[in-house]
Amino acid sequence: MNLTIHDEKGSVLVVTLAVAAVLVAAGFHIKRITMDSATGAAVNRCLFCADQLARSGINLAMMILADDAEHSTIDSVQEAWADPEILTSAVRAMGIGRNDRLVISITDELSRIQVNALLKYFPGHTVNPDQILLWQHFLSMHRPGRTEGISENTDEIINSLKDWLDSEDGNMVTGLSGAESDYYTSLEHPYECADGPLDDIRQLMHVKGLAKNLGVLMPAAGNEPDRFFTVLGLDPAKPENGGAFRYPGKININTADENIIAALLPQGMEGMAHEIAEFRLEKISPDGRFAHNLIPGWYKKIIPMSRENQAVFDSLVCYSSSIFRVKVSAVADRSRCTLTAFIKRHKKPSGQWTCSVIQVKRQE
Repeated sequence: MNLTIHDEKGSVLVVTLAVAAVLVAAGFHIKRITMDSATGAAVNRCLFCADQLARSGINLAMMILADDAEHSTIDSVQEAWADPEILTSAVRAMGIGRNDRLVISITDELSRIQVNALLKYFPGHTVNPDQILLWQHFLSMHRPGRTEGISENTDEIINSLKDWLDSEDGNMVTGLSGAESDYYTSLEHPYECADGPLDDIRQLMHVKGLAKNLGVLMPAAGNEPDRFFTVLGLDPAKPENGGAFRYPGKININTADENIIAALLPQGMEGMAHEIAEFRLEKISPDGRFAHNLIPGWYKKIIPMSRENQAVFDSLVCYSSSIFRVKVSAVADRSRCTLTAFIKRHKKPSGQWTCSVIQVKRQE
């Protein structure tokens, strides 16, 4: 394989994948043969083959993520799983058919704002003040005149989201602009307030304030507010100060989008977000190695902060992840299948890293 590898870790990964990918591809071709024998319906066979090729891509991505954890304690834009060239080479190693095509992308789900982290724990109604500041800062950057469409009343959005998430508060409305079930059941098409954490990002469309303003926050395609937000990030440990479970809400500064970085920074420092994003990808010529190690606290080299601002920033960021989003697009026998899988990476009792699928969504 012809690869541009930035470090020894990338070389080790590709050697591992050269063997693993053969097994993935073998499983795909066995299922393909089985389907040929089981039915003569060409359309069904083509759809099946595209689906199985896409699922093989998900399995390959999980191998890459598990292998990465064996060699690194951080996750960043410098990692092999984030390198499109390495992913393309890993797919090539599978030896799929000449007329077939497979494209894989992997992103860090914890590089996004974790919606459920607005509350300290569930069930409950206590807000996380640092997350409130994050939301206020993020929404303030999307007012009319800076981008189109977002309401200037950020309090309405935050208060309504808090009311949507909270419970055990006697259905009290937050501030003057929040909303509980009385508001939602009075709409032309009524529904109840959830009073609990979101389990699907599309539920944001039901929240007062967000429903009319999410258009600007959606990606160009897909019509879902998942570019900047996620409902994942549950902490497996029980909260110490109450509740049954919580969402810590820490965002991986090593992988976050420039828009998210700007929201994490103190007021007035948003302009440094681009410099921070570029710092992560800076390379040393001519060998192409990355210039900076993105170890905890690296931001202090380029961001001057007061002690107070640094404490808030540290409460909002992390440097590694356990949840990833894998998007695969497969073409087999002229049939296309696009799947998005949410993957959790964890360590087995034996100490070996592995990955499991949280959810798979098919793009219609």
